Amino acid sequence: MKAQKDLILAHLKKKTITPIEALELYGCFRLGGRIYDLKKDGYNIKTTMVTNGDGTKRFARYKLMPTVGSYNRRTWQSTSITW
Repeated sequence: MKAQKDLILAHLKKKTITPIEALELYGCFRLGGRIYDLKKDGYNIKTTMVTNGDGTKRFARYKLMPTVGSYNRRTWQSTSITW
């Protein structure tokens, strides 16, 4: 069975994710913790705070951003463009 972090990363490579989606799809109660782990691994993930339709609740929506020219901790190699 794949780890939640791997499942969430695969999801982020296709589209955004919210905590309720992570719970329903992957049984993940702490999406913020998994996002922290992915960021620590070098992934560039953007957090956007969203308000629901009636304005009573706020929640995070996470999106995987391109990492061109950034340091890739997963392979310990620089991915910077050399001029």
